[in-house]
Amino acid sequence: MQKFQQVSTQLGSEMKSVGEVMSLGRSFEEVLQKAIRMLDVGLKGFVCNDLKFENLDKELSQPTDKRIFAIAVALQKGYSVEMIHQLTKITPLVPS
Repeated sequence: MQKFQQVSTQLGSEMKSVGEVMSLGRSFEEVLQKAIRMLDVGLKGFVCNDLKFENLDKELSQPTDKRIFAIAVALQKGYSVEMIHQLTKITPLVPS
């Protein structure tokens, strides 16, 4: 959504724009990295983007186009998977 001016970054049920990427790889981590880089918005991947969030808990709680990067920052800051789950309501991966 960074490519479009005057578009709210707040995500909801209304589709404002659709950006699809296709990335093939041997693991989820590999395809996520490729997909983020293919967005062509100047990000290096899931981590190493130097993004700063004034209120990380709020950024995690609200679905925006930057929330996945807020999750990366939270993990780097030592947030537990359970804490991230509580803030995002994203179902954590259960190891098999």
